[in-house]
Amino acid sequence: MKRPQILMLGQYPLDKLDAAPKIRTYYLWQALEKYAEVTFITGTRQSRRWPLLKLIAAGNLKRFEAVYLEAATSTSMETDLLLLVLLKLAGIPIGIYIRDAYPLFGLTLVRNPKEWLLNKSWFISQWAYQCLADILFFPTQSLANCFDFKEKKLLPPATRMGLVSEVFPGPFDTLLYAGHLSDENGWPLLKAAMKLIHAKNPQIRLLALTPTVTSEEYPWLYVRRGVLEDILADLPRIAAALIPRPLTNYNHLAIPVKLMDYLSLGLPIVSTDCKEMATLINEHDLGWVVSFVPEDFALACLDILGDIGQRTIFSQQSVKFIQVNRWEDRAEVILTTLLKSI
Repeated sequence: MKRPQILMLGQYPLDKLDAAPKIRTYYLWQALEKYAEVTFITGTRQSRRWPLLKLIAAGNLKRFEAVYLEAATSTSMETDLLLLVLLKLAGIPIGIYIRDAYPLFGLTLVRNPKEWLLNKSWFISQWAYQCLADILFFPTQSLANCFDFKEKKLLPPATRMGLVSEVFPGPFDTLLYAGHLSDENGWPLLKAAMKLIHAKNPQIRLLALTPTVTSEEYPWLYVRRGVLEDILADLPRIAAALIPRPLTNYNHLAIPVKLMDYLSLGLPIVSTDCKEMATLINEHDLGWVVSFVPEDFALACLDILGDIGQRTIFSQQSVKFIQVNRWEDRAEVILTTLLKSI
């Protein structure tokens, strides 16, 4: 059977998979390669400009049967939009993934004329996407509801296969957190909860996989730089993975890629009650969802640490979830959706 010719466009450099958008772009590309012949262009504005111009100059865009763009949080550049216009004129089905919508919620920093211009340009990019796309993809229904567009489809983040093959029996003395140690990610809540946990059980430590450089030192904190593969040896000791996100309007409509990374490790989750994330965790019995209160967060962590039976159930559910939420499953959605009109 002839494999379809697909053009995949990204807007992030993939030299280091050190951020959620890069991880998503890379694994979707790898998954699409299993089902199609993929021409893939991504990178920074500077690094992708020439490959895009070269593709435009070569002509013959009609050789592509579909186009998929992983749009960045920021604005597109003129070369991105020019290519999309030419693809539209060539009659190629175009699908665009809308990652987030910070400007709609007033969450972008506007401290100088350049940032003001970038903020306004985001709205121009979204207008262009809605003019050019045949379908818009979104990570959650709540985010999709923020956009008035005729064809919308969910394309949430996915799990990675092969990182874990068993449910560990314990004992456990470690909790895992991945991400920046910042107010936006709930570090004050996590810090307060860990102090309570340490007071009850001084043996428990927090393994923070983070790019943040901090001068803070706590007897319960162990900081490590790196990616998921760098903690595989620690998995037998890790009781749960933590998402202490603040309860904001934006966090209520988002599902962080780190949630899927945690599940890819077969780990139970302790999360704050952000709507979309909480719904997924509760529906699939993947862990505890609690209020944005240090005492509640600490109690949930201690419960998983102390109740091996419940921890095993959560972990088994995580391993089960992995099987049907792979990046390959997301690639199939993209191809089925975009190629149905051919």
